[in-house]
Amino acid sequence: MTHSVAFTGDALLVRGCGRCDFQQGDAATLYHSITEQLLSLPDHCLLYPAHDYSGRAVSSVAEEKAYNARLGGETDERDFVGYMENLHLPHPNRISVAVPANLRSGRPADGGLEEADDWAPIERSYAGLPELTADWVADHRETLTLVDVRSEAEVQGPDGRIPGSLLIPLPELPTRADEIPTDRPTVVLCHSGSRSALATQQLQKKGLTQMANLRGGLRASKAQGLPLEHPRLNHTIALCCSREHKWFTDALTAVGVGVSGSSVAACQGIKAQFALNSTVLSGMGLWAVGGSRDHRITSWVVAQG
Repeated sequence: MTHSVAFTGDALLVRGCGRCDFQQGDAATLYHSITEQLLSLPDHCLLYPAHDYSGRAVSSVAEEKAYNARLGGETDERDFVGYMENLHLPHPNRISVAVPANLRSGRPADGGLEEADDWAPIERSYAGLPELTADWVADHRETLTLVDVRSEAEVQGPDGRIPGSLLIPLPELPTRADEIPTDRPTVVLCHSGSRSALATQQLQKKGLTQMANLRGGLRASKAQGLPLEHPRLNHTIALCCSREHKWFTDALTAVGVGVSGSSVAACQGIKAQFALNSTVLSGMGLWAVGGSRDHRITSWVVAQG
């Protein structure tokens, strides 16, 4: 027996069928499409619908002929049309917006997509979001408002930032969106482009039109060697002067962190209270460049300096 498979889209579902009560649907047309094109296939033919709300992925012609409540058994066209016309299902959310958009193949009714995109070489993500490449943003940085939606700790950390960017962490964006200037286009960015994609959606809902997500985020900028700045750290490390950690002093000094010495005895009390690991140091804007084997840096106390 040869394999026989059909993809049925939204026409024939597992134990059901697609709706006909919107988007110019017609129950009689659907009946003939299913019975003449799909259920006329061999009984062993496997049927794969476009979706199923119960997690069922596959059926067969024989199963649907036997068990489909809308089409199976002795159901004829009159039965099917009467069934479909009396379902009285609620319309899906935003169907009044989605159906006209589908009929236009997703294009805005007023052609606004082209108008909104003419300020830059916009590319669209798979989700339809406007995006710009890192090199174009770098070349036009002076004409843009760059909104960085990372946390302040990330901005102060080793990844750095694009010079002149406006920091508004993503959780604060709903209440601080009014801080974004509207006299120039806006480009939103984060570490990789994922959080800024969400921020782009949020700002679009607030009415911003000339805006885009930075494709690939700071990672793309760094990979292309584009200019980034690293804020000067203003921290002091109080060092317990144990010989085994002397190399850490040199490493911190090399990245611009001040180091002051003190005796082991003087630090014993605060060592137990302020044992810090690399995650905590990073959260305070410091690079965690070393420690003991379990990554706990117990001989260091961080203080704002």
